[in-house]
Amino acid sequence: MSACLALIGCVGCGMQIVTVPDRDGPKPAARESARPSPDAVPPKPSAPAPDAPRKPAPPKPPPVSLTEAEDHLSAGRLDEAITLLEPASRGDHANPKAARLLRDAYNRRALVRYGADRIQEAIADMTRSLDIDPSQEDIRAQLARARERWDRVKALP
Repeated sequence: MSACLALIGCVGCGMQIVTVPDRDGPKPAARESARPSPDAVPPKPSAPAPDAPRKPAPPKPPPVSLTEAEDHLSAGRLDEAITLLEPASRGDHANPKAARLLRDAYNRRALVRYGADRIQEAIADMTRSLDIDPSQEDIRAQLARARERWDRVKALP
């Protein structure tokens, strides 16, 4: 009996290659050529069945308590607020309110760091804030001033 191979999918996603017989049945000439020679290499075993174990999906980040993050933000605990909000503002399931709160936390922390002459850290926070929301013209202007100030500091002997 002659057969055609049909690729159904790939081994990586659990699909397998199956053998499908010809609809017309074997042809007389095909019968002769379908016989394996004595020196033929035996076929490799087929791919695992579709119900073979697969890698588990990566876990979703735990839900964020926006109320807790807002409490940290209003109390000035900016690092804690940022730590809570970062996972909720990224990926396919990003929470828009978490992203706004995170942007505000980075902006406030940037101002605190800038006031404490931690200019490089303030620049990093402003840059991250602009990554979250590029429409912030005031932060863009503050970032330009911070970079100018940093350049003057670097130029000192």
